[in-house]
Amino acid sequence: MEDKYADWIKRFGSVLVDQLGVETRQKVLDHCNICQEISDDKDMAYCVKEMMVQFDHVVSENEKRYSVMEKIGLLCFNTNFAKIAGSALKKNQIVL
Repeated sequence: MEDKYADWIKRFGSVLVDQLGVETRQKVLDHCNICQEISDDKDMAYCVKEMMVQFDHVVSENEKRYSVMEKIGLLCFNTNFAKIAGSALKKNQIVL
C-alpha cells in the first residue's frame, strides 16, 4: 500500500482514537477489508466510502461525527498545504 493511502487511514484512525476512543476506531477501521489491499485511487475511494458508511453506523450522534470530520479535514489541509509549500520553496517559487 502506498504511503499516501496508509497515511490518510492512519490519520483518520488517530482522530477517531483522540475524539471517540480506541473501541470506536476498531469498529470503524477493522470493518473495511478492502482497505488492507489498496493499490490505486479507485480502491482508496471505495475504502473511504466503506469507512464512512461504517463510521455513520457506529457513531450515531451528529455532533461527534461532525467533530471528527472537521478534525480530519483540517489535518488533510495542513498536510497537503505543507507539502505544496515545501515543494514551492524547493523550486524557489516562494520568496520569504
